[in-house]
Amino acid sequence: MRERSLVAFTIFSQTAVGGFWALGALHIWATRQVGSAIAHALTDTAWLAVAPLMALAMLASFFHLGKPLNVRWVFANLRSSWLSREVLFVALFAVSSGLFAWLQWFKWGSPAVHDALGLAAGLLGLAMAAAAAKVGETRCVNNLTILLRIVRRTAGLQRTFRLKKFHFCS
Repeated sequence: MRERSLVAFTIFSQTAVGGFWALGALHIWATRQVGSAIAHALTDTAWLAVAPLMALAMLASFFHLGKPLNVRWVFANLRSSWLSREVLFVALFAVSSGLFAWLQWFKWGSPAVHDALGLAAGLLGLAMAAAAAKVGETRCVNNLTILLRIVRRTAGLQRTFRLKKFHFCS
């Protein structure tokens, strides 16, 4: 179940970010082509789909945790851990995109506030995607390095040598 929950988290969260950006592009295009009223009619209801997607993503992420009650420790390593940063950006994107959708739906706030919050939410979504990419990054070494390590190990020069999981560079 743990691997499936990561797949669900990735699909839901990345769909939410992509949908947010697609709706933003549609809204800007429609505003320029046919006016603000029709652009709002096209996108205001659709913005509300982002929040449930993020809620599902965050729910799925809890199933990946070995001890869900220890989630409070996730922010302990923001300076050094891309996983901690990803969780922070997930939370910030969920809150900002939800607030943006709420303001759009109820027509609260000025257009400048909507634009600023929409831009901030979109950038937080991109930051979330970038942090997710850094979490999934693997160490890459060339084939010669692997070959030399295998030769040293089989020659008995380094008995305690442990070969980590590496992916070969192309």
